Amino acid sequence: MHIISRRRFLKQSACTLLTSSAVMNTLFHLKGIGSALAANCGPIPDYKSLVCVFMRGGNDTHNWLAPVSGANRTHYDDGRGVLALPSAGLLSLAPLTYSDGSTYGLNPVLSSLKPLFDSGALAMVANVGTLVVPTTKTLYTANGVPLPAQLFSHSDQQIQWQSSLPDQSFTTGWGGRMADLLVAANNDLGAQISISMTLAGLNNYQVGVATAPYAVSTAGSIPLSGYGTAYANALNGDGSYKTNNQGARLRAFRDLMAMGNPNLMQGAYASVVNRAYDADQLLTAALTGITVATAFPPSLLGGQLGMVAKLIAAREHLCQKRQIFFVVLDGFDTHDNQAATHDALLADLNSSLAAFYTATVELGVQNQVTTFGASDFSRTLTPNKSDPTTAGSDHAWGTHMFVMGGAVKGGDIYGQVPSLQVNGPDDVNTTSGRGRYIPTTSVDEYAATLAKWFGVTGPDLATVFPNLSRFPNPDLGFML
Repeated sequence: MHIISRRRFLKQSACTLLTSSAVMNTLFHLKGIGSALAANCGPIPDYKSLVCVFMRGGNDTHNWLAPVSGANRTHYDDGRGVLALPSAGLLSLAPLTYSDGSTYGLNPVLSSLKPLFDSGALAMVANVGTLVVPTTKTLYTANGVPLPAQLFSHSDQQIQWQSSLPDQSFTTGWGGRMADLLVAANNDLGAQISISMTLAGLNNYQVGVATAPYAVSTAGSIPLSGYGTAYANALNGDGSYKTNNQGARLRAFRDLMAMGNPNLMQGAYASVVNRAYDADQLLTAALTGITVATAFPPSLLGGQLGMVAKLIAAREHLCQKRQIFFVVLDGFDTHDNQAATHDALLADLNSSLAAFYTATVELGVQNQVTTFGASDFSRTLTPNKSDPTTAGSDHAWGTHMFVMGGAVKGGDIYGQVPSLQVNGPDDVNTTSGRGRYIPTTSVDEYAATLAKWFGVTGPDLATVFPNLSRFPNPDLGFML
């Protein structure tokens, strides 16, 4: 019998284990690449996409949609002070007269969105906000109703907008709960990547129980760093590992991630890394050759929406019947220098949204993609300074929102515009009014209207929006 030393045995065993693991890992890798390159489900029936544009910081909607004439124009001029937009400069939505008897117009920098409103591809939804139950000033003043926790707080109101549950501790977002319900149908076609994709990193909106968002950059999927573009420094063209340092390092890292681990946290980490690696390979292959001719502005929002357009264009390669996207435009906490800052933000929003709608038309999916706004809250009608250059506005509550797409019943303002009278019937302040208006439409009603169009119907609506039955309008009517 041939006897070998313990050291030699361990050395040979380790080499065998490493070799076997590497071979199996390479086969798995090649299989994944082959599947990704081969995947093409062809035309997808009943395809739909929801795109959430979150205006982080609290968009001042008084300088987004403002009265042109009527009683609310008088209140606006009385309270808005140095921040007031002249009525003559507004992009008037007349001859339509809304329920409060006033006419309204868009900020003049929204010149590319005005034609979308006129053509019926854009609607406004008035005075939306977080509510536990329908609330009036009388009930608010008398502490007669439960209120959302930490009103006027950025972090709390962002979470509540994205969860739709202002009376509960956060667990999931309403986008995530939709994804949980629809993921099985989405996977019927063989989808191998998350139904939810974020261009803005972690968010509460897309957190589900059974689903999690996949983070994508404006350049595409996010690979492991240190291996070159598309792992070109570590992988050969056939997917096998190169014999250089990067190839050896990637192979060793993948081997470690493939090992079983009894530690739950380490096992979960390995699972997440493996999913991210596989999704990167799949998405990179799916986006190869995808082009969108529409030019997007060179801003961060333009880049995010440009990549969303490409991901929509790649839907047949990804075999996705449903897609939920999240993008962010930052900078709306305009306590100072609002006139210049806010106009610049709205100009970016204007050009980026218009380009995105044009891209959906180019792709032939304008009736299947709905883009909607969300934000922490609106801002006070009254300015916080008398100097027109440095003045800003402060945290408020109800805010006007936009909904854009070919399936939108546009050219109208839905919901109830509040009275803009400072210290008036809708202003929560009772002694020193600032123009913080109580929402007349809940986030639940606004979001449920979008979810119903997206395919969440019947009792499933109550699963996604447990508080919806408390409000009178589960469908606001702005979707076809």
